[in-house]
Amino acid sequence: ALAEVPVAQRVHLDDFQGWWKGANENIQSSKSGSHFGHYKAAAHDDSLSALHVSKMNLALRGGVPLDRWRNGLTCLLEKKFGSIYIDKLRAICLFEADFNWLCKLFIAKRMMGTAAAQNLIPLEIFSRPGHNPVEAPMARILSNDIHRTLHIPFVTIGADLGNCFDACNHVSTSVALQAFRVPFNMIALMLLCLQTMNFWLRTAYGVALTPFGGVADDVCMGLGQGCGGAPTSFFATLVLMINCYKRQRYGVRFTSCWTGAVFILAALCYVDDTDLLLRIQHLEQSDAEFFAQIQRAVMTWGKIVQVTGGYLKQEKCYASVNSFRFVNGRAVLKKKNQLPETHILIPQPNGEPVPIMVIDPTESRETLGVMTNTASTSSAHLQAVEKKGKAWGAKLRANKFIKPQIGWLSYQIQLK
Repeated sequence: ALAEVPVAQRVHLDDFQGWWKGANENIQSSKSGSHFGHYKAAAHDDSLSALHVSKMNLALRGGVPLDRWRNGLTCLLEKKFGSIYIDKLRAICLFEADFNWLCKLFIAKRMMGTAAAQNLIPLEIFSRPGHNPVEAPMARILSNDIHRTLHIPFVTIGADLGNCFDACNHVSTSVALQAFRVPFNMIALMLLCLQTMNFWLRTAYGVALTPFGGVADDVCMGLGQGCGGAPTSFFATLVLMINCYKRQRYGVRFTSCWTGAVFILAALCYVDDTDLLLRIQHLEQSDAEFFAQIQRAVMTWGKIVQVTGGYLKQEKCYASVNSFRFVNGRAVLKKKNQLPETHILIPQPNGEPVPIMVIDPTESRETLGVMTNTASTSSAHLQAVEKKGKAWGAKLRANKFIKPQIGWLSYQIQLK
């Protein structure tokens, strides 16, 4: 029966052995006790490897997860060292090792390989293999510079999502993954497992005696922090969101001055960190008309996000509006108090829109570790780097056990 399954929808012996032979045994996983070491050892024996491969292919054949795959260990980790407040901790789930690897194989490796080969990854998404997070703020700075040079009013909107992995709706996720040609049985297997997952809380005192989670009559949504298919499933959903947004004719059109190539950039996305790019439609428009255009764009993006199960986080959203006035024939950016006193609203799941901050063009915000603003002044970032450097130097001087050569090595790493 398995021989009838198309090759792209099966697990192969080479897939299993090729990955698990080089796996790191120190990675924590599996409430059942089957950890990475078991699968790594099995990968060196053809018979044991074939047994594991057949087991996963049978689960794929029916699109139904194994019972033990429905149990995960939830651990709370510090986002920042020393901060132990409950709202500052990140909850990750340790899934069964073979289930997690199956998600990585089909949704991360095969799907992303096909997307890259077919050139299906939008320019807006920077969280893709072979790229550096710094590219996103660099693109933002270049976009700001181009608009200021041409004296075209523009806006950069910080529209960060709240709980992007945990809030994903499985209907939109399934549609997105099917659009990327992921086998339907694999999608059903992963989402059904997540919907009926039992989460067992692990603390320093041991594992909880009772789990929490969903059942067939009351399912859980979300993709799970730590699931091997979560990042790329959210990527597929984000691609559909961006395409919907651009279909509404939002975004900025750029033309290369060297080659004449034309492309449209609607946003700068790195997982849930999103900056929307927008410029004025006509130079004859007033600031009030520009603000109305910004409001329509923000509401459209916010509603697209809500369709996928997410929402815009009010405290992380802002708008940096850039308009120009001319003093003795010279273009000067207007300050915040010279712009219309108009609130920009974002939609919320309860139906009540809430306002977001409109900041001055010279006010900097952190974007993927870089302090930037639309006026492209670098003083805030230099101050942040200086503060980090002084803190590091103070810690190094206070430590009497670090040898000089280790100190110099740390210095070189800090510079990079």
